[in-house]
Amino acid sequence: MPTTGLRQLARTITIAVAATLIGTG
Repeated sequence: MPTTGLRQLARTITIAVAATLIGTG
């Protein structure tokens, strides 16, 4: 399994969560 894909997915999720927290706060 390509590690790059997993890292990109993790980064995308992190950005999404951060954006949600910023939007909520």
